[in-house]
Amino acid sequence: MQKLQELLTPPTRPLRCGTLKNWRVLHEKIDFQFPDDFLEYGKLYGTGLINISKYGLKVANPLDPNYVKWILSRGKSLSTIGDPPELRSFNYYPEPGGLVPFAENMSGELIFLQRRRTAVKVVSMPLGEPDRATVYPCSFTEFLVKLITQKLDPPYFPVQHLDDFEITFEKLDWL
Repeated sequence: MQKLQELLTPPTRPLRCGTLKNWRVLHEKIDFQFPDDFLEYGKLYGTGLINISKYGLKVANPLDPNYVKWILSRGKSLSTIGDPPELRSFNYYPEPGGLVPFAENMSGELIFLQRRRTAVKVVSMPLGEPDRATVYPCSFTEFLVKLITQKLDPPYFPVQHLDDFEITFEKLDWL
């Protein structure tokens, strides 16, 4: 988390951080073991948008009381798109082993957390196209650090030289 803070300054007063009660409610309502660094991100940054060049990534805050509703509504709509669960490469929460969304880019593409045994990975995919999914074998924070430093393989944003652009965090009530 320290490396992320060095690259992306957190706001002085994060938006919609709620309390740790919201973290407990999230665990009670969503049957998924969220990574601890996701909680730390929520405490530091709150709900908002990471601006990288002209690209934006809205990252959910697990302490935002609306996050549970967003997960459930996204899961419900995604499970009706495309092939039935038995023919898909990935399931969406609340389906068994389903991906849990945690971010959305400005085009509506979602980024998910995937738990396999004890490891949590990050998965990106164009909306409703699980055959075009990319699994990044890194943690939540590691994904954000690699995104900002342009070390994701394959790259997430189609920008070659982000070093020329300011990278900022903007509070945004989007959930």
